[in-house]
Amino acid sequence: MIEAPPSDLATAEAEIARLKKVVEALMDRAERFSDAGDSAFGSFQTSILLESEVRRRTGELEAALRENEQITRSLERVRVTMEREIEQRRRSEVALLVLQKTLQEQALHDGLTQLYNRRYLDEIFERELARTARDREPLSVVMADLDHFKTLNDTYGHMAGDEVLKAFAKLLVARFRRSDICCRYGGEEFLVLMPGTDEEAALQRVEQVRRALEDLSILWGGATMKITASFGVAVFPAHGATAPALIAAADAALYAAKRSGRNRVLSRSVCEAATIRATASPPGATPD
Repeated sequence: MIEAPPSDLATAEAEIARLKKVVEALMDRAERFSDAGDSAFGSFQTSILLESEVRRRTGELEAALRENEQITRSLERVRVTMEREIEQRRRSEVALLVLQKTLQEQALHDGLTQLYNRRYLDEIFERELARTARDREPLSVVMADLDHFKTLNDTYGHMAGDEVLKAFAKLLVARFRRSDICCRYGGEEFLVLMPGTDEEAALQRVEQVRRALEDLSILWGGATMKITASFGVAVFPAHGATAPALIAAADAALYAAKRSGRNRVLSRSVCEAATIRATASPPGATPD
C-alpha cells in the first residue's frame, strides 16, 4: 500500500472540504429556488382561486341584480295596474253617485215640467208645516189650474199642450221666490207652498203671476197661443192645520175662481166671506 504524502493528503482534504461547501451552497441555492418556486406557484394558485371566486360572486350579484330588476319591473306593472283600477273604481263611484243623484232627482221631479212632483210634495209639506208651527210663521198654499186647457189640447194637439205646461212651469219658477216650492200637482193643476208668507202677501204675488201669464204668448206651429189660469189661496193655520185640509181649502178657492169666470185669484177667506154674505142676505138681495 502506497501512502500519499502528507502534503498531498492535506490538499485533497482541503479540496474535498471545498467541494462539500460548493455542494452545500448549490443545495442551499436549490432549496431556496425551490421554496421561491413553491411560493410563486402558491401565489399563482391563490390568484386563480380568488379570480374564480370573484367571477362566481360577480355572476351571483349580476343574477341578483337582474332578478331585482325583474321584480322592480313587475312591481311597477302592479303599481300601474293598481292605479288604473283605483282610478276606474273612483270614476265608477263618481258615476254611480251621479246616477243615484239623477235617479233621485227624477224620482222627485216631474219629467215634463221639471217641477217637484206629488211624491216630493207629500214629503216636504209635513216638514214645512212642522217648521211653520214651531216658528209660529204663516204658510200659504196656492192651487193653480190652467183655464180651458182641454180646448187648447183639442185645438193644437197634446204636444202644444205640453209646451204650454212647460211655459207655465217656467213662469212659476221665475215669478215665485227661491224659497217657495213649486209642484206639478197633476194634469194642468199646480201647487205652490209659500213658507213665511201671509195671505195678503201671497195674494199679491199670485196676482203678479196671473198677469204675467195673461200677457204671455206661446208660439206653436206658426200659431200664437194665449193661456190664462185660475188660482186659489189658503193659509195655515186659518184655513187648516194639516196638509190635506190646506189643499182642500186652496182647491175650494180655486174652483170658486173658476165658477166666478176664470182668470182670477181668490183666497179661502174671500170664499168664506162670500158664503156668509150669501147666507145672510134676504131673498132677492144682491150680494155686495
